[in-house]
Amino acid sequence: MKTLLVVTDLGCCKLFNLDWTHVQHTPRLELVEEIAPAAAHGRLLEKITDVAGRYRIPNSRMAMSYAERQNLPAELKRRLIKQIAKHLNEFFKAEQPEVVYLAANKEIHHQVLDQLDATLRGRIEKAIAADLTKVPKADLLEHFGTVVEQR
Repeated sequence: MKTLLVVTDLGCCKLFNLDWTHVQHTPRLELVEEIAPAAAHGRLLEKITDVAGRYRIPNSRMAMSYAERQNLPAELKRRLIKQIAKHLNEFFKAEQPEVVYLAANKEIHHQVLDQLDATLRGRIEKAIAADLTKVPKADLLEHFGTVVEQR
């Protein structure tokens, strides 16, 4: 049975293959893929410019105004979530896992789940709202509890 474990936040997504040793039947995690969306890293000022989007205010002696107010950080967050979910959908379509364990940062947990394909959501055995991207590989399974141990 093919089992995958996914840990993600906005800046990093790690996909692990969960396998079992033959002799002692203990779980073993193998990193299959790690992605870091380029848009998640860097400063906001590097992504936008102060000249583009300005427009002239009539009757104000050539003064320039900033463009309409936009909630740019929220838009970037939405795009990153969409990008992560798209990558997961493509990866799982190619790999066809039977069971998936997912840990996503609590800020994006529900949004990532909502954007996953329905067939993939049905394969998720346990989903945790926690940021485990920096947890050592050896300690990851402890966060999923007895569900993993029973496999």
